[in-house]
Amino acid sequence: MRRIAIALAMSVSVLLLLAACKSGIERKAEKQLKATLLELAKNPETFDISKVETRYCCDSLCILHCMTKGQNGFGGYSSSYIEYIYLIDKDKRYECVTDLEDESSVFTAYGDPENLSEDKADRLYLSSVIRCVLDGREVPKR
Repeated sequence: MRRIAIALAMSVSVLLLLAACKSGIERKAEKQLKATLLELAKNPETFDISKVETRYCCDSLCILHCMTKGQNGFGGYSSSYIEYIYLIDKDKRYECVTDLEDESSVFTAYGDPENLSEDKADRLYLSSVIRCVLDGREVPKR
């Protein structure tokens, strides 16, 4: 019994440590992702966000992918695979939500985000800025 308690305590400690490893911008991006998607949902009570995955993160840009499910305008249920771009520029924050079933990911031209060269990372950043300007919005201050 004591071994189980020790193993459980160690597991909880490891999970807390892993959760603390997220960067500040990553935590802000996840929080804003949820707020924005709930704001855009037709019926927030039925809306669910799952499988949130950080695809790229640096000091001023965080790109997340996730699955969403919820009730649509016709009363049926639908799901989407979403790309969320969160960008900080000076004292302003920008975001862009893209349904990856309708449009291509910002990564399409750059390959695996885990192994980006510095040049490709710079181009990814610029592509993300352009997408936020054209298709996104400034994050409203709350």
